[in-house]
Amino acid sequence: MISTNVTGLINMTQKRDEGGRGDIINIGSIAGREGYPGGSIYCATKAAVRVFTEALRKELVATRIRVMEIDPGQVETEFSMVRFGGDKAKANAVYRQVFSC
Repeated sequence: MISTNVTGLINMTQKRDEGGRGDIINIGSIAGREGYPGGSIYCATKAAVRVFTEALRKELVATRIRVMEIDPGQVETEFSMVRFGGDKAKANAVYRQVFSC
């Protein structure tokens, strides 16, 4: 998770054209702002995305490169199946707690 969410982001961002222009859009998560039990490493990686994006935005403020982050809330994906080792009942329970309103 650290390799993908942090190291991969940094490596791809460093590939930008120094004299260029455009947009850098990083995908964070609300989990990078508010941790949850059992998600400490995921939350930490998304917090790193948030702080990295903020710092990069400040570094590039005088350029024609815009830096932004999108922080989705909880979305039902295969992530919970991976998180719970394929246990579908546990994975579904995560979303049942949120979407039961």
